[in-house]
Amino acid sequence: MRESSIFRPNGPLDFIFSNIEAKEFSFLGCVGTEDRCVTAFSELVARKSLRNISLAEITDAESEYSSRSDEKMRLNRKTFEDLGVSNDEFRAIGLLDREDLILSWIEDFIEVSEKVVLDISSLPKRFFFPAVKMLLKNKKITDLVVTYSVPDGYHSGNIAERPSDWRALPLFGSQEYPDPKYELAIVGVGFLPFGLPDLLKSGFLEAKPHLFFPFPASPGTAFKSWDFVRQIENSMALPARDQLVHINAMDPSDAFDHIMWLTHKNKKKALFAPYGPKPMSLAMAIYASLTGAPVFYTQPRVYHPDYTSGVRKNNGRPLVYAYCLRLDSRDLFYV
Repeated sequence: MRESSIFRPNGPLDFIFSNIEAKEFSFLGCVGTEDRCVTAFSELVARKSLRNISLAEITDAESEYSSRSDEKMRLNRKTFEDLGVSNDEFRAIGLLDREDLILSWIEDFIEVSEKVVLDISSLPKRFFFPAVKMLLKNKKITDLVVTYSVPDGYHSGNIAERPSDWRALPLFGSQEYPDPKYELAIVGVGFLPFGLPDLLKSGFLEAKPHLFFPFPASPGTAFKSWDFVRQIENSMALPARDQLVHINAMDPSDAFDHIMWLTHKNKKKALFAPYGPKPMSLAMAIYASLTGAPVFYTQPRVYHPDYTSGVRKNNGRPLVYAYCLRLDSRDLFYV
């Protein structure tokens, strides 16, 4: 049984922004190859809800997809420009650039912001995890809403390639030396484990794995998720029923409450491996930001330019979720 949740407003973007008092927000997002990187921004421009904008233009390592990726990014940048974004509101940052370049981009944005929309739809975890932590830690940010645009579909083949070594995400390394013994390894189930089973077995053998399985899922994504689980089961035992937990893939509040229950409100030391859907990973980012828990990932060097396609529609409108993390200086997630 999981921890009872408090009321944390979340739902379709139009509903949330029609019912919160703050009206003008700063926007932190990115220009990528996916159609959905523009969607939340476009919806908020239509509502006249934005005043300050910062977009990272994130380029992958050189690959066979580079020319197509560059073209898709050029088209998406043009869409942003047509929506009013000026040249000085873009910041070019490589996917695997030094951490300080990512952190300085976020710091510069925070300096001129109070009410913030963070769009994680296309932001890699190497970018959005430190953004969540820095925004939550800065109390001058009075309102923080995270948006996520649901894609219409995913590429049928490999969506990412050439994973980097297993390492902590920026700002999410262990804060203790030597590393403590971790009781739990909380893993978001995604499409590609990238050697995660062997890494868990060799580096954190005493940490009991708990797999957060996104549910419900389409037949195509469910197959990939179950394959992810099978690869872990082939490397290490998962005997207990509660070690595979079904989590609403679009509800970070639900995932956060499960984490609180599993860790006994931070009494059990946990590490995180966010390979699952972005909203589920958002819950891990929030909890780890509040507790100092480490977060590890094998960052791909290259994403397929057709990683996702389109944006799912709901009653004829793009399906964009908005998650409130802080409203009127009141934190809605805490430990």
